[in-house]
Amino acid sequence: VGVFEGGNGVIADLAGNTFPDAILIGGNMITEDTKEITPLTDLIKRLTQIAPVYYSYGEQELKYVKANSGRDGEADPLREALEKAGAVVLNEEYTEEFIEIDGQRASVLVSRYNGKLLRVIPNDELSRNSGLSREELLKKL
Repeated sequence: VGVFEGGNGVIADLAGNTFPDAILIGGNMITEDTKEITPLTDLIKRLTQIAPVYYSYGEQELKYVKANSGRDGEADPLREALEKAGAVVLNEEYTEEFIEIDGQRASVLVSRYNGKLLRVIPNDELSRNSGLSREELLKKL
């Protein structure tokens, strides 16, 4: 996990000075190959002393979970660590679906709620490098 310039404590200090009712973290705080998530969980612990923390996964968290699931029998080791640190995880459920791009099969991650498409994330090299926007990828589903 990256550390904010000056240390993650700076983030906690700035948040505390604003007296928030809640803190929302919009994801992308780690990468797929992050080895140590303690800086992130330590930050969450500090922030929960200020206000309730809500954590929503970004693309990087989804990649991290995909790469690290199944280790030690955990389906989602990140969710467990974030919740243990005190965060409420607002993780959407994603399914892998396939679309056709230039006659080739491409993988995308899709989030739906009550049957409505919410979000699509390119999930393989073909879909990431296609040059198609997320809206254009959605139209292919």
